[in-house]
Amino acid sequence: MGTLNSACRAMLRSAVVCAGLVAAGLAATSAQAADKVSIAGLTTDLGGVPLVVLGQDKELQAKHNIEVDVKLYPTVPTVWTAFTAGEFDMLPGGAAGFAAFAAKGGPVRIISTYATANADLIGKTDKITSADGLKGKKVAVPMGGLWKLTAAQIKAKYGLEPGNGYEVVPVPNLLAGVTQVLAGTADFAMGWEPDTTRVLLTYPELKIVLQSADVRPAGEPTHIQVVVGYNRMSDEAAKNFAAALGEAVKKVRADPKAAEDTFWKVSGGDAGTQKYVFANAVSAGRYNLDVHELTPEDRALIKADTSIVVPLDTVPDTFFGK
Repeated sequence: MGTLNSACRAMLRSAVVCAGLVAAGLAATSAQAADKVSIAGLTTDLGGVPLVVLGQDKELQAKHNIEVDVKLYPTVPTVWTAFTAGEFDMLPGGAAGFAAFAAKGGPVRIISTYATANADLIGKTDKITSADGLKGKKVAVPMGGLWKLTAAQIKAKYGLEPGNGYEVVPVPNLLAGVTQVLAGTADFAMGWEPDTTRVLLTYPELKIVLQSADVRPAGEPTHIQVVVGYNRMSDEAAKNFAAALGEAVKKVRADPKAAEDTFWKVSGGDAGTQKYVFANAVSAGRYNLDVHELTPEDRALIKADTSIVVPLDTVPDTFFGK
């Protein structure tokens, strides 16, 4: 009888150990399962270089327990339409435009900062220093959040707004706007770094006639882009993505030429005669890649900018990363 009890106890212990090992294995598998997320950029916008670098770096993704699918679209309207339809998780861009989407019920929030720089108006005239420099003119504009903010700041500074002081000509990107300026169908084209540098090097007759710092109350570049994502992303996935993207940005800064080469290879685009414009803009500090979770200071600045375009009481607090 004692032998039988001992055998039973041994079998029970074995069963418990096996069950424990199975449970531990399942838990480990669950803990190791990487979150799958997607983010989009533009084939024509070199600001997407860090996204492509991260998308190609499987070791970096694994380090942060994340799988990143990077999608590239040809124009601002196409990528925005796809984002608002929920076709991917995240998109970098101006906070004000995303805030307007959130105010209408879009279930999104800021995941991280992305870059600081100036919005630029490019043309053939002298620098705009008063309303007279813009009055009656046509501005070719990629219609996104950054333009909404810039237009609001122009109104506050000069008392002019689209349709009441100057005319806006919607275009898919800065290069299309520049084409109109060169053809004489628009007076100015709106854009941002690093594409501004590319345009100025390609067309020496053009110059920056107005920057967002000229019309900002504080007089400095803004968070030209943040990364915004759908609330369906878990907090852990969002945090891991921000950490991975931040590390990818460090690699981009360390070797911006190699990063730009990767972008052109993946996007299928052609740098043309102005190769390494992105690298030069980053190295010179004109395009400051800066990825991190929002600090209280970031949140205050972004809210102040957003309030110019969208009433803050219509935007859920959760949008600002709370």
